[in-house]
Amino acid sequence: MEKTINLAELKNQKQKENEFIRFVEGCTESNKEFIADNIIKFKGQYDSNYIIDIYTDQMLSMALESKDKDYLLEVISNGNLFKAKQLLVNGFKSDFTVRQAITKVV
Repeated sequence: MEKTINLAELKNQKQKENEFIRFVEGCTESNKEFIADNIIKFKGQYDSNYIIDIYTDQMLSMALESKDKDYLLEVISNGNLFKAKQLLVNGFKSDFTVRQAITKVV
């Protein structure tokens, strides 16, 4: 049995992936000050990795709360949710402002 590729479906999937990546990039840029401030604010109470993880989860949750079931299943099944989380975490950890806040805490 031969499997055919639906180009329209593939294009649609790529557009959704690109949309998600743009969201991640914008989210990192617009929230880096907030993350840095909270790392300093909660110095001694919470590890900076924990703070980044918690806020990353909240951002993803807010971004996906209005999406339908099919979209959520697709994002989870194709690994984009995990990729987005990793991109956000890595984006925050590599950002100069956040790194500066982490060094103030240490």
